[in-house]
Amino acid sequence: MLQIVVLILIFTTVSALLQATKCCFCLSFTISNARKYFFAMLPAINNAVKSAVCRFAVFCKLYVPAPWLLLQMVLAATGIVCCTTAPLWAQKVQQQEERWVYASQKIENLLKKLDEDYMEAVDFNKAAENAITGILKELDPHSVYIPAEEYDEVNEPLVGNFEGIGIKFDMLRDTIFVLSTVTEGPSEKAGILPGDKIIAINNKVIAGVQVSDEEIDRLLRGPKNSELLIDIKRSNQLQLLQYKVVRDKVTIPSIETAYMVTPEIGYIKVNRFSANTMREFTKTLRRLKKEGMQALMLDLRNNGGGYFSTAIDMADEFLENNRLVVYTEGKNYGKKSYEATPRGNFEQGRMVVLMNERSASASEIVAGAIQDWDRGLIIGQRSYGKGLVQKPFMFSDSSYVRLTIAHYYTPTGRSIQKPYNKGKDAYFSDIETRYENGEMTSEVNNYEPADTVKYLTKLNKRVVYGGGGISPDVFVPLDTAYRTAYYRQLIDNDILNKFLIAYIDNKRTELLNAFPADTDFENSFEVSDALLQQLTAFAREQNLPPDQTGFSTALPQIKLHIQSFLAKYLYSAQLGQKILNRNNDTYRKALEVLQTNSYWNSQNPVARIKQ
Repeated sequence: MLQIVVLILIFTTVSALLQATKCCFCLSFTISNARKYFFAMLPAINNAVKSAVCRFAVFCKLYVPAPWLLLQMVLAATGIVCCTTAPLWAQKVQQQEERWVYASQKIENLLKKLDEDYMEAVDFNKAAENAITGILKELDPHSVYIPAEEYDEVNEPLVGNFEGIGIKFDMLRDTIFVLSTVTEGPSEKAGILPGDKIIAINNKVIAGVQVSDEEIDRLLRGPKNSELLIDIKRSNQLQLLQYKVVRDKVTIPSIETAYMVTPEIGYIKVNRFSANTMREFTKTLRRLKKEGMQALMLDLRNNGGGYFSTAIDMADEFLENNRLVVYTEGKNYGKKSYEATPRGNFEQGRMVVLMNERSASASEIVAGAIQDWDRGLIIGQRSYGKGLVQKPFMFSDSSYVRLTIAHYYTPTGRSIQKPYNKGKDAYFSDIETRYENGEMTSEVNNYEPADTVKYLTKLNKRVVYGGGGISPDVFVPLDTAYRTAYYRQLIDNDILNKFLIAYIDNKRTELLNAFPADTDFENSFEVSDALLQQLTAFAREQNLPPDQTGFSTALPQIKLHIQSFLAKYLYSAQLGQKILNRNNDTYRKALEVLQTNSYWNSQNPVARIKQ
């Protein structure tokens, strides 16, 4: 009896489906309307299944004994579900499909009409790029189109290397001036020195001909193992020097500064989250621990982010096994959680993270995890507020779209994405707004979060907020008095740096003889009145008129900039950063917090009990 029942069910169902299919094949079937064909068939298929179930139910009632009544009820219920839910599901999916199909058809039809009927020839590649950027403008601020010619420039800081000769340069009187060479890079190996001037590349004179930075990059960069000839003018030598440089992969360092502040406190500044960052960071962390580090200052100021995975790996160094670092959630990607592993190299010990308004994205993932787990304290100013995850989608010409696919959330469930409902202009001018409304300079951090929901940290149950960056546990107001109009023009118009490049060119030997070791320069160099007079004279030549009040107000910051710049390009990037740090309020506050027990006991509202 069972076999007969099954055969009848199969026969009636197939018969009904064939009838439905026959009706639907009258549709014009092409690739472009395949989706329409599928959705057109759904009602017919649904009716076929309903008909089959009904026929089977009648058969069961007439010919099947009572034990089959249960099966009859199940099949009937299945029929009801199929008849009621399938059309609703199909309708929603069909509407979603039709929206983008019709939209793409409109664009396709327009391009076709432009080709057929427009009065002049159309640059379709440019038209397509404009269409793409126009669509993305309607989305979030971080979904962007990257043209093919900008691919390398945008991705090199993330990849962490490029193929070239390994120099940092600037222009000095229309001549390439070598500021520094990459350690063990192609130029250093060939014999090129900081302070050299590049006169010609492959026998093509480029000095004094106003070559753009882009053209210089094009000449200096090239495939690994390719060669180029560089003619150099070196101070105190009459003849030009020619070097053969073999291009190679040049690493872009993520960490240029890491040192022991005291015998127990270490300092690491991370500039970006690239593919190379964790290799550098782990090596640096282990070195400082060997030197006696028991507490850490992690400086993420001005770090705009980078790879999502690198941020997770860095947070993992500080969190215990299985603790949530971050989770992501998007319409088409679901919820995905990322947890710490047992491999952390600094899971114990006092820790502070230095942040400012330009700390974004990956920096905020690390800071959010540390704050939410009460692993350490955040020192400085409110971070940028970028809580979105992007995924690249490449086109055949190497251009691509960096599309936002999800929000990310800190372990307590906070989204730190700042609002963008007032438009992209307001969004990207947010930092200026913070300065204007006094948030950056107030003794009391007057930021009111857009997300007013209170979140409690995991261990100490401290209140934290989302919706606009990571707010610091210890706010440090900025001293902006030095930002006079005169100072801003010195910086914004690159007058101060160009003056210092010329000063290094003229005084390199004299300075290095006077301060043979970097510690000599750090402890003994002072900015002279004669140097300052030369600066104001140079500024006047650059059409910046004297402003005694503006200059005097900014003088401490100008002196600090001069000493740091000279230290960086005469000795090392680390020495330049150390000089900036020792005169910085956020750095000094971070050091104070690490050395003050009251910040780390249970009575303090920003306490971290476990050290």
